[in-house]
Amino acid sequence: MLDFIEKMDEKRIRFADEFFTASGVDLFIVVGAIHFFEPKLADLLCRLDRFARHVIVNRSPFSKGKDIVTVQDGGLVAESVQTS
Repeated sequence: MLDFIEKMDEKRIRFADEFFTASGVDLFIVVGAIHFFEPKLADLLCRLDRFARHVIVNRSPFSKGKDIVTVQDGGLVAESVQTS
């Protein structure tokens, strides 16, 4: 992705290495792993100097109840079979 952006000399797309550099961005995209980190995303977003205009969260579980455990991608599961 970065190669494509550099080839096109695109200036409107930026990637952040540090969360707090996302202050005031137009679009904040979170894909997959944010639910593994503390503090929660909402708490992190509140710490920014300026909110992002839009926030998209993809491939992350949500629950209004108690904490839950999910498996995002279990991959291939194989069982061993004994033969006589």
